[in-house]
Amino acid sequence: MINEEKVNQLKMVGTIAAVVLLVIIGISIGFALKPTTETTTEPTEKVISDASDDLTRELVEDFLISYFTKKDLEENRNQYKEFMTEGMYNQEVSKEDEAVNQTYKGFVVDYVYKDADIYIDTERNVVIAKVRYTNTLLAEKNNYDKAQKDVMNETTIQLSYLKEGNSFKVNTKEEVVLVSSSQTSSYPAYGTVSTSIGD
Repeated sequence: MINEEKVNQLKMVGTIAAVVLLVIIGISIGFALKPTTETTTEPTEKVISDASDDLTRELVEDFLISYFTKKDLEENRNQYKEFMTEGMYNQEVSKEDEAVNQTYKGFVVDYVYKDADIYIDTERNVVIAKVRYTNTLLAEKNNYDKAQKDVMNETTIQLSYLKEGNSFKVNTKEEVVLVSSSQTSSYPAYGTVSTSIGD
């Protein structure tokens, strides 16, 4: 005779085994379809390089932003160091450490780069940039009560770049004065003939 109770128990065990088997198969398929490589985000160091052989506006502007944006004197050295040759960086640090510049430390603050007109000579790797930036002038250190805020400044600098490996770095930086030839001058024009004849 067939024991009905044992048959029902066997059906129940078979059903449970089938469900467990289906769950295992489903999980296996899920893992098989999931990409096996996980992407991890690691902080990357900014590499200053130019894919082409020419100096680019973006590279120059990145330097200008790093150089002209700072809270106070010396504060942005780590930002602009990567854009300069070792010699240029040491020269800039020495310039910042001069007494005349240290005198104004804490009184001229909050430098913010605004924009620049950038002209690039790609053959000689020389840049002329007319840079506009703002800063805040304080009468007393750390006292913004009587401060002159957002004072607009403009300077023109000439940068010469040196190619080191695949990257361009600032090798020299100097302020320059540009004069328009279309401006009239009070100086006499040599070589012109004067039409007034006096007796």
